[in-house]
Amino acid sequence: MKIERLTVSNFRGIKGQFEIEPSKDNIVLVGPNGSGKSSVIEAIDFLLTGTIQDLSGEGTRSITEKRHGPHVDAEPNEAWVECEFSVDENTVTVRRDLNNRN
Repeated sequence: MKIERLTVSNFRGIKGQFEIEPSKDNIVLVGPNGSGKSSVIEAIDFLLTGTIQDLSGEGTRSITEKRHGPHVDAEPNEAWVECEFSVDENTVTVRRDLNNRN
C-alpha cells in the first residue's frame, strides 16, 4: 500500500489544508517545533484507526477527540483527513472526519 495523495484539513496543529503527493517511497517531514509534523502522523493514524492515540487511553480524563482533535480555529466537521492509496494496481480513496469517524 502506498500513499499517492494525503490531504489534511484543520486537524490538530494544521490550520486550513495541507496536501502532499509523495513522489518517492519515503516521506521526510522537516520543520520547527509547532509546524505540524506530528499532526501529519496523527492524521494518518486517525485515518487508518479512527482514533487519535495521543488523545485516547488512560490519563486523558476530559480530553475528547471531537473537541481537541480539530485545530483550535475549526469545528469537528471542518477537521478531516483524506488519502488516496494505491494497492497493487488499484486506487482507493479513504476520508474520515472528526464529526463522524465512521
